Amino acid sequence: MYRKSIIRNLCKAVIDILLILFSFKLAFDIRFDGEVPISYRLLFRQALPLALLIHFTVLFLINRYQMRWRYISLYDAAAIGASTLISIGIFASLMPIFFDTKLPKGVLIINALLNLLFLLSGRLSVRVFHRRYRLWKMKDQEKLDPRRRVLIVGADHAGEQVARAVHQQSHQWELVGFVDDRTERQKSCIHGSPVLGRIEDLPRLLATLDIREVLVAQRALPKKRLSEIIQLCENSPARLSIIPGIDQLMNQPVSLNHVREIRVEDLLERDPISLDSEQVRSFLSGERVLVTGAGGSIGSEICRQVAQMNPESLIMLGRGENSIFEAYNDLKTQYPNIRPIPVIASIQDEERMRAVFEKHRPTVVFHAAAHKHVPLMEAHPTEAILNNVFGTKNIANLSMRYSVKKFVQISTDKVVNPTSIMGASKRIAEMVIQAKAFMSRTEFVAVRFGNVLGSRGSVVPTMKRLIEQGMPVQVTDPEMTRYFMTIPEAVGLVLQAGSMGKSGEVFVLDMGSPVKILDLAKNLIRLSGKVPDRDIPIEIVGRRPGEKLHEELMTAEEGIGATRHERIFVSQVDRMTPAEYHATINDLRMAVKISNDDWIRWILKCAIPTYQPLEGVPVPTDEEIQLWRKSAIGSPDEVNANGTASNVRVVNSDLSNTGVTSGNGVSANHGEESGNGAKASHLALSGNGATEGNGNGAGKMASKRVEESASPHD
Repeated sequence: MYRKSIIRNLCKAVIDILLILFSFKLAFDIRFDGEVPISYRLLFRQALPLALLIHFTVLFLINRYQMRWRYISLYDAAAIGASTLISIGIFASLMPIFFDTKLPKGVLIINALLNLLFLLSGRLSVRVFHRRYRLWKMKDQEKLDPRRRVLIVGADHAGEQVARAVHQQSHQWELVGFVDDRTERQKSCIHGSPVLGRIEDLPRLLATLDIREVLVAQRALPKKRLSEIIQLCENSPARLSIIPGIDQLMNQPVSLNHVREIRVEDLLERDPISLDSEQVRSFLSGERVLVTGAGGSIGSEICRQVAQMNPESLIMLGRGENSIFEAYNDLKTQYPNIRPIPVIASIQDEERMRAVFEKHRPTVVFHAAAHKHVPLMEAHPTEAILNNVFGTKNIANLSMRYSVKKFVQISTDKVVNPTSIMGASKRIAEMVIQAKAFMSRTEFVAVRFGNVLGSRGSVVPTMKRLIEQGMPVQVTDPEMTRYFMTIPEAVGLVLQAGSMGKSGEVFVLDMGSPVKILDLAKNLIRLSGKVPDRDIPIEIVGRRPGEKLHEELMTAEEGIGATRHERIFVSQVDRMTPAEYHATINDLRMAVKISNDDWIRWILKCAIPTYQPLEGVPVPTDEEIQLWRKSAIGSPDEVNANGTASNVRVVNSDLSNTGVTSGNGVSANHGEESGNGAKASHLALSGNGATEGNGNGAGKMASKRVEESASPHD
């Protein structure tokens, strides 16, 4: 191998010597019009060895013989130009010393130009030969797998870089030209390829030029314009691709390895998110971080981003063993220096959670575990309350008990004017942590955001699966809109909000502009290479139980406050009074004990006046509520002489007694007693104050509240 390199370099040197000799001779002939005087012929013969020695030595010293001629670049051309100028300068300086005379300036200038021309031509000819030889060698292969004809969107600097990358792989790609909306670039050429028209001309160009690939490379292309490009290409078999982050690649070579298909997140109309990584690192570095729901889409991404911040330990808690196993293995592979701790447990199991906190002593908690599927929770309100409310309450209580520094609750935009059990249960969970914020040194904050792209069971993966199967895509309402954000973006803002939040605050993330679900479905179909309503039909099936037409990030009454981050805001939410909070929790505890869905909905309606399910909330009578409470408390023989049930254990209760009090042992009011016998606050629905029903059963409500001392643990 070394011997071959020596032979190759000797051949290069011989070629250069011949080229230098020829350029030196030609310079004399051009200067004297072919009739060189005898005196200068003699000078030519005498000076030739010196000229060859100087040129060859300079080329050798600047390592031009280590260069592979087939890969000559502008840098190499500049180096050869510099070597030529240096050589001519040295040669002109030494001529009077060795020969006591000077060469005509015309000979020196012509020699320099010819030298540069011949040296560059020799190297470029090698590059051209190798390229042609490679194409000829692959000619037979091209018949089997023809080159893809490419059209580039964008004739700016980014488009030029992509064109260069295409030319470097000319055995696979054939650049046909560019399209660009700017008038001054029409009919211009880049690397020999013309600007063929504007973006609106894409359908015509795709049809007439047999384009197989459209590469979007234009910088700062608006998302709306990108969506229009997708529509313009929908009737063509050409594949539509993009080079993501082209703005960030301006200072490094663009490779076709960066090319990928356009994804739905590329169409979201929102500005790039910038984070204060140092603030987040100082928040999490050296901490023992517990992430609940660590096997889910949000939870696993929280684990990935927390792992980058050098925590002391990372506890990954979840109920599903398969999802935790996958997230745990992914984390170990990506971050070998982090040793995550997988824990299989349910947040509903208070004793199990206490054991986890006792063993691992977390200092920061990210609570992402929740039931989030709207229609399923609509059919199973008890499970929604058990997990989203009492599960949250368990983790919050233990965070207080074990002196956790900060507790970050992952909330949702569905808590605003909720129409679903899921949204209402998550709003109660927000109220839980707001109540806890005033009971301990642990800082409790909540972060609301909308839908994330790619999460399990969400709209995008569901639609993609239907498209792949060739089945109709179902949209519930043509006017339905949702906020969307990528999972990494949402989690990055969650960590940022957690790092700067004060106890009791509810943060709202700027989700950008809402997206029409119908438009989303059409774009997903187009991105799959099909045409909406022709290849894949779209069915309007009507809203499902609990679904809203438009999501909101805050109510009109809440208001908003700015933070240090431009994409994070503080919602000025109303808080429950301690009496209302304890009454709501106690009522829910009894309702889930007997799995009474109607009672659960009524309690949520009383606690959240803006809760408006589509089918309305049935208004119970006082007698029905009394019967429900009696059923939750137990049989009459469990009620003692003063009408209070003794030691009745209810779901996850950290109060000792639950009872019904009245003269005859039955009343519309209910209360809970703590260990010291103090009667807890309660919500009473009296006969004349419960409701004035209307057509859908959700009428005006009045409540009688009795506020005394409450259990310190609730």
